[in-house]
Amino acid sequence: MLDVNMIIANNIQAELKKENKKHVDLAEEIGVSKQTMSKIMNGARAINVLQEQPKCAYEANAKSDVP
Repeated sequence: MLDVNMIIANNIQAELKKENKKHVDLAEEIGVSKQTMSKIMNGARAINVLQEQPKCAYEANAKSDVP
């Protein structure tokens, strides 16, 4: 049975595949190191939503401001 971290990693991987991106691209976008993103993608580390939420909100606002 998959644990929660692996389920999240699999979901992230599926979304990255749809957008033709790599986990290093996501790491850069949300402001975490490549090593941290690798641990998340391997299920060895949980993604901290509260930590990443302000960064993601900023990125979403910045992208929506682009004409």
